Amino acid sequence: MSFTHIMADAGELPCQSAPQLFFESDGKDDPDAISTAARFKMAKALCNDCPVRMQCLSYAIQNNIQHGVWGQTTPLEREYIRKA
Repeated sequence: MSFTHIMADAGELPCQSAPQLFFESDGKDDPDAISTAARFKMAKALCNDCPVRMQCLSYAIQNNIQHGVWGQTTPLEREYIRKA
């Protein structure tokens, strides 16, 4: 089963209900934008109970995704996993 199908079958996921926490924004148009570190911390906390967290992480590593929080990891954390 593809990752897209797994996500669709899982119902509403944290990354779908709060994408602004999970994925980069340049913040230029939003004076209230929070720092990347704060966003990543909040996004990772939301991943705790996600039913597809491990599949999400696997997908991000296999596809070398270098942006946002995927599977409760930041781009730098995924880079460390890839090199391990």
